[in-house]
Amino acid sequence: MFQHFFSMIRILMLFFVFTFETPLFLTMQHRDEETIQVLKKLYLVDVTEIQQKLFREREISQLNDSEGNSIRDMFTRYRNAMFMGLILASFQHLCGLDDVMYYSNTLFKKGLDPENRLPNMLTTMMGILNMFFTMFAVVTVGKFGRKKPLVVGTCLMFIDMLLIAIISFFDTPTNFTIKILIVLWPVAFAPSLGGITFLYLGELLPDIGMSIAVFVNWRAGFVVLQVFQSLLDLIDIHGVFFIFALFCGVGAYILERYLIESRGKTKNEWILEYCNSRAARMVRNSIKRGSKEESLLAGYELDEYVLK
Repeated sequence: MFQHFFSMIRILMLFFVFTFETPLFLTMQHRDEETIQVLKKLYLVDVTEIQQKLFREREISQLNDSEGNSIRDMFTRYRNAMFMGLILASFQHLCGLDDVMYYSNTLFKKGLDPENRLPNMLTTMMGILNMFFTMFAVVTVGKFGRKKPLVVGTCLMFIDMLLIAIISFFDTPTNFTIKILIVLWPVAFAPSLGGITFLYLGELLPDIGMSIAVFVNWRAGFVVLQVFQSLLDLIDIHGVFFIFALFCGVGAYILERYLIESRGKTKNEWILEYCNSRAARMVRNSIKRGSKEESLLAGYELDEYVLK
């Protein structure tokens, strides 16, 4: 009931409040006057600088996508970015999202009387925390970027899941501490993998790459939901949450080691950092050595790599 209520609110807002296209989409379609009108609705400050950034993004996009992108391009030219996108899309579900949120009542009812209303109250608390900390993600993204909240949130989920696994192994699932840890899980998830995943994917990938990442995201959620109940019956709650903790730990390491911060960077800088070309390596090395001539030469080669 709680989730249905807020779903209705979102639907009504889409029909009566947010009835316009995004500024980026309008800019890409060369609907510049509409872009300015939408920007003025969304921002209380002068939108001239924002509009100039959107125009620059359109120019870069037209250069990079002059011949269009194919699925093959996603796994050749953009393969590092594509693989990171797929990992991020998968880990949003492998960290336990579907099972903790959708099976919360099942987990809370373990060892309790069927008429006990505590599971419903705890599930409601989870929904409220998830909503609040998802909105809190707006603040963290603006202040700390994308990478730091993702890494910190995934580490906190790892600790939360591991504690649940350890406590449930040495005690019964009726332990109230386990229920509290499950309720607090959205505090770590919402401002990280919950609120930032699709923001980062949208910045990182071309349209076709985004479609592939969304498909993998949905398939991962489907698989996790299908196997959860069987795993719960087979290895009990401590085994299931240990698996989730393992995925969170591996995810935190990969995000810290390989994820590239996107805040304040242009698409060209992203291509430079994620692509596999010889020119990209030359630019990195020349920057370290301080060689402007070599960097300029490598920059031309990188342009040819991106456009070919």
